[in-house]
Amino acid sequence: MKKAAVFQTVSFSFLFLALVACGKSKDNQPVMGKAAPTATQPAAPTPKNPPTAVPESGQNNNTRNQTQPGAQVQPRAQQQGQGQQQSPQSRQQQGKQQGQQQGQQQGQQAPPMTSEGVQAEINELEMLSKTYTGTANDPVRKFLELRMDDVKDARVKLKNLEAAAIIQDARLKIDYSNGDVAIQLMMKKGNSTQNMILGGTLEGNGQKSAQILAETAGAKVAGTLKCLDAQSDTCEVSHLRLQIGDLGNRSTVNIIFRKTNVHLRSQFPAATRTVPEMETLYSIIRHTELNTNTTGKIESAKLETFEVIKGKTGYRFILKTLNKEMIVMSGDLKDQRGLGGAGQSAVRTVSEADLVNSNGEVVYKTRLHDSLKDLKLVNNNGYGTLSFEVDFNTQVKVEGDTKVKFQIERISRPVLQLSEKL
Repeated sequence: MKKAAVFQTVSFSFLFLALVACGKSKDNQPVMGKAAPTATQPAAPTPKNPPTAVPESGQNNNTRNQTQPGAQVQPRAQQQGQGQQQSPQSRQQQGKQQGQQQGQQQGQQAPPMTSEGVQAEINELEMLSKTYTGTANDPVRKFLELRMDDVKDARVKLKNLEAAAIIQDARLKIDYSNGDVAIQLMMKKGNSTQNMILGGTLEGNGQKSAQILAETAGAKVAGTLKCLDAQSDTCEVSHLRLQIGDLGNRSTVNIIFRKTNVHLRSQFPAATRTVPEMETLYSIIRHTELNTNTTGKIESAKLETFEVIKGKTGYRFILKTLNKEMIVMSGDLKDQRGLGGAGQSAVRTVSEADLVNSNGEVVYKTRLHDSLKDLKLVNNNGYGTLSFEVDFNTQVKVEGDTKVKFQIERISRPVLQLSEKL
């Protein structure tokens, strides 16, 4: 069967697919990199500011002069030079070092960090957070970032940034039949990580919200989850505001959760370079486009993302077929300009929760998932459009490129007008 370029909208789950087989028709043109024309979603603006370079961990170029044995010790003013003053950055680094070094004798606790040291820590964490991107073209992320910037007390701001930095992964699950909410946070603890489970129930007319509490005994974590969809019967976009710690020593963390349908485009190589595993995937996509009467087509394709404000951003893409096969991939969402064009291999771990249906029954299989050898994120526009290259786990030797290219574009719903009550 000749693979021609096909562009049509299919009726399942608001999913649009465009399939191109290179080498089959002289008129075929690759579709990767072209945005899908939609009436409801404006073109994503280009970020104006380039990412800030992140210093290596522990790097400090403002170390003090060391005196060699037998050398003459000069007064401090002479060491710095007559009329020469330290830069603000140098004073901040020295303040940070002094706060860490003073009182380190055995049995003594280090005194509070100086104001310069606090500002140095803030600057370092701010630079790290800027290596991660957003995941949608709406104002929610910017609104929450500005609100964090408005915190006047530098020590409170530092506590908030430190709390954001320890969150490595976040997942939200909502049971729409009863409103139950389950949130799993993976948090960095020393050289390892630990999971924290939070729960609550969505309530209210119109905009729904849930009071969130930790299910771990003794955990001092509580907060509120609010649905932000303008359409009140859905919760594709939500905001979690968590408070961690005791009164007087409390930090605040903000996380945006999104789970939406996607536009999906694919670009296959010439049929002379295909392998059986590729043909299986091609068949699934082709049947989906034609909406043929078969279970070998896509049932749903969802993009889940989390954005820790002033912290990490990550994605999880799950594709399921009617014959109960699936593909799962996840990873960080960093500015691609910092990856040097090399791309980033996706994590392909399938959890037990991915394999069950709404009744808790294990029904999904991983044969399709296991047929893929590597999935690499090669482009991220920062607004929910991700491009991947897929290679196959096959024993068939084929000359030439056998990679398939995919582009996933988030379909976003309108969100509520934001206010300080968020």
